[in-house]
Amino acid sequence: MTKLLEEAFRRVSELPEDRQDFLGRMLLQVVGEKGTFSRLTDEQVAEVSESLARAEAGEFVSDEAVKELCPS
Repeated sequence: MTKLLEEAFRRVSELPEDRQDFLGRMLLQVVGEKGTFSRLTDEQVAEVSESLARAEAGEFVSDEAVKELCPS
């Protein structure tokens, strides 16, 4: 494992569990099945950046809105 990837994992390990899971899912999607690398489009990169910025700013959908979309 490279030093850069080790540093990234170290930093991610300090984040809350939900953020770690989010980043783990992203990494698995980027790598794809069987370790093949697939690139994100510029639009996907912009969407991820925007989502992370909103999360950092504390902008989340309300619990009520989520319940409306995903009733139990």
